Amino acid sequence: MIDLNTALVEDVLVVYFPQHELMDEEQNRQIGARLLELAADLPNGKMLVSFRGVDFVVSSMLGQLVMLNRHCQSHAAELRICDVGSDLRTIFRIVRLDALVRICGDEASALASFREGVASSTSACLEKAEDFREAAERGDAEAQFALGRCYEEGRGVAQDFAEAFAWYEKAANQRHAGAQHMMGTCYAYGIRVSPDYRQAIAWFERAAEQGHANAQYLLGVSFTHGLAGVQDDAVAAEWYLRAAEAGDLEAQVNLAECFLEGRGVPADKGHAVRWFKSAAERGHADAQANLAWFYCSGDGVPEDQDEAVRLYRLAAAQGHQLAQKALEDLEPDSASNVNASAS
Repeated sequence: MIDLNTALVEDVLVVYFPQHELMDEEQNRQIGARLLELAADLPNGKMLVSFRGVDFVVSSMLGQLVMLNRHCQSHAAELRICDVGSDLRTIFRIVRLDALVRICGDEASALASFREGVASSTSACLEKAEDFREAAERGDAEAQFALGRCYEEGRGVAQDFAEAFAWYEKAANQRHAGAQHMMGTCYAYGIRVSPDYRQAIAWFERAAEQGHANAQYLLGVSFTHGLAGVQDDAVAAEWYLRAAEAGDLEAQVNLAECFLEGRGVPADKGHAVRWFKSAAERGHADAQANLAWFYCSGDGVPEDQDEAVRLYRLAAAQGHQLAQKALEDLEPDSASNVNASAS
């Protein structure tokens, strides 16, 4: 079993990787198993995984982090990630790991976030596995999907990702969109299967055609970055639009960027502003910062410095570095206060 460097800082177990690259699948599985061991015996229910010095990871490592996050959620433990370099942060955003796990700046700011007492969200669902098992065994797809989630989250049964995968597969083969999305996630992250993005895309497509918003967004990401071997901005924009209209937050931001840059669609600042506004109102920091720029410059909207500052403050309070820098230029005293509170 591979060992990881650990330290108890304040009341948080901090984990460090000894390697600069996490690219070997077998090694990543060993790391994942060790992380789960550490999470099972947290002294204070708080865990911080530091990516300091890590330059590159492959999808199998991302899958281990997803499983670790599920374990922490099901055991009411708090999990944070810190010291993620800019390239890794882009990868985390592409695969939406940042939507699952709270990613902080450096170790100091991560430890401060634990002191704020903001706990990880846990499932509010009270159903237990036995509530679904009988119907699942009779072939009910919804019950199979629910039972899979019970095993994934350790709700009413011992947490078992292999068993979760088996029930998701049964439901997915009966055209359950949520289960198809989960199958795509398993293949994308390498959860209990070898990472296979072509398989992931095939499952995401099945879910997306049934209206699953996150699957639609992930297809957009795939075609934007050519993750399954095909890069097509126009197709990506079509999927972003479908997901955005269904309420997917990241899709709204990506669609706004498509309209802003003329990527896959004709450039249209009005449409870009519309979608940035939609996401900004729901608290998305990038959308808030982009919308603030429009109000600050008066490009595409009437100039409104007060609204620009308000939006920059909202984004800066979430640790958005460009928003913090913009505030330093607009009102230095206010920006220093925001930066102090964010750290």
